[in-house]
Amino acid sequence: MATEAVDPRREVILTEIRRVAQTMGGAAPGRQVFERETGIRQSEWLGIYWARWGDALVAAGLSANRKNAKLDGATFLARIAQVFRHHRRVPTTGEFRLYRQVDPICPAHSTLDNRFSFPAPSLARWPGLAWHWP
Repeated sequence: MATEAVDPRREVILTEIRRVAQTMGGAAPGRQVFERETGIRQSEWLGIYWARWGDALVAAGLSANRKNAKLDGATFLARIAQVFRHHRRVPTTGEFRLYRQVDPICPAHSTLDNRFSFPAPSLARWPGLAWHWP
């Protein structure tokens, strides 16, 4: 029976996944966190060793991360409104990203773009939309 050759680069990536997870208290790192912490880019493993990041996590002995649950419409809009009130205007993509550093539960700017079929700045042009700032 032939044994499968061990790819050293694959093993380095798996070791790094485990190391980063250990620094996070055993939690599986997200793909972007992993790349930032290790410098190992997605192009170095995607389609070479694994088809998905979750597959790499499982190969490293961790549980695959789950997607965040979709917020209901009222909660989503309330969270977005917090960002608008904070900036006292329609925030830019950069402002959304900065706000998420302070409040990680706030939906990402891309979520707003994906949920609606128009860019956020056009919200300011909604007819009848009343802006009430505290």
